[in-house]
Amino acid sequence: MAKKKEESSKKPSTKKEVKKPVSMRESAAKSREKASQPKRVRKAATVASKPLSKTAEVATKQRHVLPKSGTDSFWHRERSFAPTWFKNAWNELRQVTWPSRRETWRLVLAVFIFSALLSLFIALLDNALETIFRNVFL
Repeated sequence: MAKKKEESSKKPSTKKEVKKPVSMRESAAKSREKASQPKRVRKAATVASKPLSKTAEVATKQRHVLPKSGTDSFWHRERSFAPTWFKNAWNELRQVTWPSRRETWRLVLAVFIFSALLSLFIALLDNALETIFRNVFL
């Protein structure tokens, strides 16, 4: 008899489940969770960096140009494929904190406004100096 009860409880229910409404607090918690997860761009960057890390391993290995001998001449020293400045530049580039898209657009807009105002100032100054020199010297 116990087996029949277990089998009957395993049958799928035909009742539809009703979704309960999501409160503002729950939706805010979900959005905070999503914000803490890495963004799509970061995921793509990590995927793209995997082949680069393999290349970096090859580039940083020390190799001998000629077989090692007892003399410490120029040709018998260990060499790396990539110069040290390239390694240092790559390490610095990895430490950069890139701005967000919104911040980038704000900075672009600031540059456009500043360049427009500066060009207007230079045009007015040029026009004023031109009229002064025409009246004084001509």
